[in-house]
Amino acid sequence: MRLSQGSDADNTGNLSTVAQMTTGGYVSCARLDVGWVACWRRNTDGQLGDGTTTDRSLPVLVSPADA
Repeated sequence: MRLSQGSDADNTGNLSTVAQMTTGGYVSCARLDVGWVACWRRNTDGQLGDGTTTDRSLPVLVSPADA
């Protein structure tokens, strides 16, 4: 799976190091083995945590898991 750090057209990595993954009705997130979290799907209310309300079809890094 490709990883975006901003727009869906900015594919700069991958999710090859997933330690855990969760999915809900409208949002999916993966905790990478380095501690960062990447999320994607619906973001109408900013629930992805990337500081926007833009839906993401590709994962975006949102924060370290312990931040």
